[in-house]
Amino acid sequence: TDFEVTDFILAREGHTVSTGVFTPSPASGVDSTAYSTLPDEEKEELIGNSCLISSVTWLLERERSNFQFRKFSGTLDHPHYTDKQGATINSFQHFTYLYSNRTLVLADIQASESGNPSTHVAILFDLMSHTIDGNSGAGDHGEAGIKSFVNQHKCVQKCAQMGLDSLKEPEEQSEADEDASESG
Repeated sequence: TDFEVTDFILAREGHTVSTGVFTPSPASGVDSTAYSTLPDEEKEELIGNSCLISSVTWLLERERSNFQFRKFSGTLDHPHYTDKQGATINSFQHFTYLYSNRTLVLADIQASESGNPSTHVAILFDLMSHTIDGNSGAGDHGEAGIKSFVNQHKCVQKCAQMGLDSLKEPEEQSEADEDASESG
């Protein structure tokens, strides 16, 4: 099975501010009071035609077809898979975490079939992330989200095939090995 990431576009919700303050819509999930108290450099604002345009950016994906979809991970739930698709996602999460210098974990990974039976392509969609700063968007649980992945991840054969280092710190790994030998 091959994987692709869904097509998407970015859209802005906003308006020109002449005398008032931009207020994000309730659908955006952005608290208007919190938005208005952000420092200017943290607001999504553009200068256009000599006026300030405040906005919230939306990520829009194509509508999922009626094909079945598979959820590989939840926001804080990272199951262990041994089948080819699941193991590939497990090792991809592991790789992403290490490649980001342990500052990013991909979560809520879902896929739907492309609808073309001859290709067997799984289209990944609705990915989210946990980051050290906790500011990558809705559902980012920061360090707690990263720790949930590290604590739940069990390496699969693909992790070894890719030469990925263990997620556990060396002292944590030796403690885990000791616990396993004592119980075995």
